Amino acid sequence: MLIMLSPAKTMDMSPKGVGNLPAPTKPLFGKDAQELAAAMKRFTKSELAKMLKVSPALAAQNYERYQLFGRPSNPRKAAIAAYNGSVFKAIDAAALSKEDLLYAQDRVRIVSTLYGLVRPLDEIEAYRIAFSLKLFPGKGNLYDYWLPKLTGPLIADVEKAGGVLVNLASLDIQGALHMDEIRKAVKVVTPEFQELRDGKYETVRTYAKICRGVMTRHIIRQRVESPDKLVKFMWNGFAFNPEISDDEHYIFTRERRR
Repeated sequence: MLIMLSPAKTMDMSPKGVGNLPAPTKPLFGKDAQELAAAMKRFTKSELAKMLKVSPALAAQNYERYQLFGRPSNPRKAAIAAYNGSVFKAIDAAALSKEDLLYAQDRVRIVSTLYGLVRPLDEIEAYRIAFSLKLFPGKGNLYDYWLPKLTGPLIADVEKAGGVLVNLASLDIQGALHMDEIRKAVKVVTPEFQELRDGKYETVRTYAKICRGVMTRHIIRQRVESPDKLVKFMWNGFAFNPEISDDEHYIFTRERRR
């Protein structure tokens, strides 16, 4: 199985959490990242604040990031340790063994707006960017930029990993992929995590993100290779609910915690 994740907006480029990592790798779409970063470099701080819908402080931070992007002195870090959102905190790369991380290198792909398909050990630089941005005149947005590039390589990686894609990514990245082609080529499993509230199952974003990270960690550490073993996953009250699941959507539920 191959896991598909979304990147995190927050990034930690400090040396923290890199001591146990195997040798880093180069991003497969590094040249594309350089091209997109060069396009972002031309915008002012105020323009970035508006484009990225961020505060002046975050706009200033990302302005500096793009001014330094590509320089040998600019910090680089393995993606699995650089991304610092809820999903990646739950994966906890620092606590994984080198064998786990090498396994993850073959079994995890992060769909990045800047870097395309990212492997866990790919060294990346800090960035912030959005698929909705139009950086090149007459060429559409970044969904349009990536759509012709990513589907084929992702399918090839899934086939190498056994033919099952575990979709733990958020919906916003799927516009960069031909999901209909992927479903025709390989089996897609989309785990969802819902809580029973007032008689209805609801997705609580905070818990869902943590669950995605915990499930990713579980698959990596336990070497889960098939959907029938994936349904045995349990965490913090969440368990597979066959009554509301189907062939693609694996729903894990729990009652609301008070």
